[in-house]
Amino acid sequence: PDVPIAINGGLTRIAEMQEQLQFVDGVMIGRAAYHDPALLLEIDPQLFGQSAPVANLFDAVDALLPYVERELAKGERLSAMTRHLLGLFAGMPGARSFRRRLALEAVKPGAGVETLLGAVNDVRTAIARFAEAEAGKPANAEPAEIA
Repeated sequence: PDVPIAINGGLTRIAEMQEQLQFVDGVMIGRAAYHDPALLLEIDPQLFGQSAPVANLFDAVDALLPYVERELAKGERLSAMTRHLLGLFAGMPGARSFRRRLALEAVKPGAGVETLLGAVNDVRTAIARFAEAEAGKPANAEPAEIA
């Protein structure tokens, strides 16, 4: 029979997915994508040789903004959407501030898109500070710690 077979569960790295695709027709990504959404930016380039739908996580947020604005206009709470974004910048400078701001401010009545934009700006600022700190170090110095 011609039945497509896909594997589901426990795959967290692209290399694992590539390995499994030698034996099955497809792989499903669940928790790994939820906890590290940046993983999704790697799928098309690494598995299919195509460019990612957006260049980076900041572009992903920009692409999401019209949806967020539409849902807010319908009366949806910002936190209902941003709770799924908490891991978006995992491992990057400013990620903790991003999560904290969304967790504390997006739940407030009337919270709008400016809350999300402010949280994203926290990450941009932290990345810029990290880059400045790294640029000022000698070539053989230890990298600055990412918060």
